[in-house]
Amino acid sequence: MSKLTRFKKPPFYTTIYATPIYDQDAGLYSEALSTILSLATIQSGFLGLEEEHDAQGRPVKIAYWDSFTAMNAWLEKASDLVPYKIGLEPCLGSCGCLWQWLDEDVSRSQNVA
Repeated sequence: MSKLTRFKKPPFYTTIYATPIYDQDAGLYSEALSTILSLATIQSGFLGLEEEHDAQGRPVKIAYWDSFTAMNAWLEKASDLVPYKIGLEPCLGSCGCLWQWLDEDVSRSQNVA
């Protein structure tokens, strides 16, 4: 069963690449990543982080939010804190809402014959 099934409504999420995509300054990227993740943990509406791997095997961190408004407020603040040389876009994989019926464990247990 998914860790997220404990929520009464589906959380919003942001996937954050833990390693740079392009030939960027790894130290500057790491500093930018640390800054935006630290900001997330003190932001209103932040629910928690998970570490996963994307389809290509790259490590990612997934930040969960209780609302679209909270996620967007964090994205706005984060974009102001990330160095211009890096930018926020290369740090982000995707953003969205995790609806329970898209959760693999839930959909398997609720298949209709």
